Amino acid sequence: MLLMTLRELPKKGSLQEWLLTLFLLKKEEIEYARELAFAQILVEKEKGIESWKIYQEIARPYIKTAQEEQKQAFIKKLREEAARGPMLVKPLWQKEVRSRLRTQEEVTDQVEKMYRRPPQEIHKIMAGLNPIIPPVR
Repeated sequence: MLLMTLRELPKKGSLQEWLLTLFLLKKEEIEYARELAFAQILVEKEKGIESWKIYQEIARPYIKTAQEEQKQAFIKKLREEAARGPMLVKPLWQKEVRSRLRTQEEVTDQVEKMYRRPPQEIHKIMAGLNPIIPPVR
């Protein structure tokens, strides 16, 4: 793209010429590595895979740097987690949950105990309570 937009070659010895030369050399190196990788894949697959890796390193040197940074960040995260200590399991509920069924059973048991008493005691207990329906006079 850079070559296509140039109207004329840069002056000899200028910074632009130097950058353009470096760009062309790098482009040729990448093309050579790619062609070598394709040729190796056709001849021998094992050597082709190795040469393809070399091509990737030449064409995209930033990938290796990014992978190394990612690996270091992962190791740092693991060390931070290990420094926190062992993993603890805590219950989600702090209060003890009581079943309503159990309370219903307790009430039923109390009523049964009350009705097991002799009738005289029941009449005394009932006399002490306020009647719900007032007696008719």
